Amino acid sequence: ILAWIGGIRILGVAGHSFSGDVESLLFTVLWIVTCTNAINLIDGVDGLAAGVSLFASITMLIAALLNHNFAMALAVVPLAGSLLGFLRFNFTPASIFLGDSGSLTLGFLLGCFGAVWAEKSATLLGLTAPLMVLAVPLLDVGLAVVRRLVRGQPIFVADDDHIHHKLLSRGLTPRHLLFVIYGICAVGSAASLLLM
Repeated sequence: ILAWIGGIRILGVAGHSFSGDVESLLFTVLWIVTCTNAINLIDGVDGLAAGVSLFASITMLIAALLNHNFAMALAVVPLAGSLLGFLRFNFTPASIFLGDSGSLTLGFLLGCFGAVWAEKSATLLGLTAPLMVLAVPLLDVGLAVVRRLVRGQPIFVADDDHIHHKLLSRGLTPRHLLFVIYGICAVGSAASLLLM
């Protein structure tokens, strides 16, 4: 809510502008909370959350520069730089970890940057580009919520059925898993930039 008060606002979806502040507030809070939890839930393998966040932040930096949104570019550069330095020590086998505070902060920042990107985007599709760049963690959180509802579990109860768990159970090593998901993130990043 404080981010919305501070000016981080989603003003419409798919070319439809919201008629009032209540819709904007609700959708912005939903977007930021979803992104925050998406990065937290995907943080189950060394280097996964940091790597996915690095792809997203570099893509948002490029998008900001292409849109001549230099204020957003200046905000994203420290995040991308710190993730690059952090990933060196967080890549499997990791010697440092994000923890919940780190992954929740990353998700919050990426959610805010995605909202600003959608607001300043030249495309009518608005949130489509941020959705594409954050596709892996957003898909994972969406599947987790649906899976837990179908099973009759509270949505906040942990399980080991996330995308990374499924890939590990199929025989991928943590390092190979990272490269597969990084590849998917690279495709999503390229597609979101091409959409612009």
